[in-house]
Amino acid sequence: MKKSIIWALAGFFLLIYFNNAMTGMEDKVGQEMTLKGSARYVTEGESSYGQEKHDFFLYTDSGVKIKIAYYGEVEKRLAGREVEVTGELEKPAGVRNPGCFDYSIYLKSRGVAYTMTADSLQIVNEEYKGIIERFLALTDKIRYDFSQEIKNVMDSKTAGVMKAMMFGVKDEMDDDIYNEFQKNGTAHLLAVSGLHMSLLYGMLAVVLSAGRKKVTNITVILLLFIYAALSDFTPSIMRAFVMITVNIIGKLIHGRYDLMNSGAFSVLLLLFMNPYSLFHSGFQMSFLAIFIMAAALIRFKNIPMKKVVKNTLLPVLTIQSAMSVYICYNFNYFSFTAFIANVPVTLISSWLLPMGIVALFMTLSIGYIPQFYGNLMEQVTDMMLKSNSYTYMEGIGTFDTVSPSIFTVMLFYGLFFMLLSEDIMVSFSRKKYRRIASIIIVILVGCSFLQIAERDGFENADVMFIDVGQGNCMLFKSEDGRTMLVDGGGSPAYDTGIKTVKPTLLKNGVKKIDVAVVTHLDNDHYLGIKSLAADGMIEKIAFYEGNKAIEDKLAEECNMETSDFIFLARGDRLQCGDNLTADIIAPDRKRPKEYQREYDAGDENIRSLVFKVNLDGLTFLVTGDIDTEVENELKGDLKADVLQVPHHGSAGSSGDEFIERVSPKEAVFQVGKNNYGHPSPKVIEKYQNKCIIINRNDEDGAIGFIISNGRYKKVTVIKG
Repeated sequence: MKKSIIWALAGFFLLIYFNNAMTGMEDKVGQEMTLKGSARYVTEGESSYGQEKHDFFLYTDSGVKIKIAYYGEVEKRLAGREVEVTGELEKPAGVRNPGCFDYSIYLKSRGVAYTMTADSLQIVNEEYKGIIERFLALTDKIRYDFSQEIKNVMDSKTAGVMKAMMFGVKDEMDDDIYNEFQKNGTAHLLAVSGLHMSLLYGMLAVVLSAGRKKVTNITVILLLFIYAALSDFTPSIMRAFVMITVNIIGKLIHGRYDLMNSGAFSVLLLLFMNPYSLFHSGFQMSFLAIFIMAAALIRFKNIPMKKVVKNTLLPVLTIQSAMSVYICYNFNYFSFTAFIANVPVTLISSWLLPMGIVALFMTLSIGYIPQFYGNLMEQVTDMMLKSNSYTYMEGIGTFDTVSPSIFTVMLFYGLFFMLLSEDIMVSFSRKKYRRIASIIIVILVGCSFLQIAERDGFENADVMFIDVGQGNCMLFKSEDGRTMLVDGGGSPAYDTGIKTVKPTLLKNGVKKIDVAVVTHLDNDHYLGIKSLAADGMIEKIAFYEGNKAIEDKLAEECNMETSDFIFLARGDRLQCGDNLTADIIAPDRKRPKEYQREYDAGDENIRSLVFKVNLDGLTFLVTGDIDTEVENELKGDLKADVLQVPHHGSAGSSGDEFIERVSPKEAVFQVGKNNYGHPSPKVIEKYQNKCIIINRNDEDGAIGFIISNGRYKKVTVIKG
């Protein structure tokens, strides 16, 4: 017990020290500054606007690591060179919506605490300086040359898959193919993992006749380290590298290799190097799989069955079954087909990876890959893709899941490892049931504490203003479990619906939207709803009645029937559940010809649906993107407790008379980083002068309201 406390305290102080070492430039955040350092792990691509884009880590002379994005041309390859960049130092965004991805923690798991979008970039030193820089430049060149060669001898689809399999870089891989792998439970083959390292180790051991020869085994370790560098030292590849190195050392000193102990040593070593690695999903999945395998393999030893089943099929099925709970929690899907797909797809990949490694050696030795060999790799890659596609069955066996509670997840794994432990087996055989019960109680108490620590207030939220960046998105939940989503954000360059709104919903217990209301058809309001509808997540969609003229176009875009649409105008009421209603205030109902003229005019903002939502006695006024002219024309009672500020707080909205008529207690600005000047400082001042509480997604993240009989409690992600 004392040792456990000492280790816990040591880990705590190590985390503090590491965090302080990374975050030594807090006073410079938000300032324009010039930094000089070495560019490492450079990836090149194209932005959504067609600009040349360079992403890399800048290792400054002071030891701080910064993630740089530079849009523009560079004359020479950057990797390993000394560069000078100028731009505003930023802290990466943390969690923006409850339970969702934390970009700042992810970067810290890579040793990065700051980011910068560089306005200018200059290569200071034409020559590579130092052994490390030369080594990194070499690995970057190898990776680049191989990527170019496979594009010469394979088609773009299979070349992108091969590059992902070899280095874990998916920048040239088709999004639909990657999504298919992900939902089919086979995406681990596209992230460089222990499988890759193990296959390479096996090949090198055979080719070099390693045995127990010290020099040869040291050569193998060095070659494995180079491959880890080519793969950007990801947590999963480093886990495999450390465990294989331990295995080799054990073999050389005639020691016994133990999978569980080797995995535990790797955990401690990687956490010592970077404690934040613990929060990296690759780290979690890699070690969880290893510990599941280590615990299960001991139990398989005495099972009477064929060797191929015991050593291949049974471990795959066990790992897939046990990992499914983590996948449901972290990635929100469950795949029945993954149990089938992993066998043939993993088998084919075990042929393809050695072929890729041979092609890599060809690139290094003779400078090119022969066309016949490229054709062979293309055929095997295509075979793997078809095998994955057939087992995927167009998503029939895969479905979305809401995240189970952290209590459920930890209880499952606590009981799983407990029941597989030898100690518990002995206790069962000796009928020491009291001891077993006490262990279960300890597990339950630990899981309960984790559940309490995980609570953020949003688990009880009835209303959520989801942070979608520059755009609107509101979720309302009725007492009987029905849901209404108002707008879904959106951008032509980013699928906000699938990548932001959907994870937020699933992480917070919402699998289906009963009715989605689109205030108007501008991208930052409609595109998210469109992609969620096409994904099958929405039952009904409500539009302004003026859009009935284009209902066929909307049905095609949303992959729905026109019978699934509701068209609304002033005076209509939308009922969603026992205590959730929406009363439409504007626009007025018009004749079909007027609707057509209105649509042809092209100003979506003035066509925004304006309505008052009543949920358990608390009222919310939804205004879309109306301006002051429309505000002054609104009829009826506008008074509400919470106001969604019109048009993201633009200077042409929120007139004094309008604010007076609404008299809200709270005003919510749904706004993100933008070039429109939203929200206007003058508009913010208007609300402040009237003592209205201001809430902003760009500053608060998601904003939630917990309602009970007209009274409410507010929660926010960032300000807590």
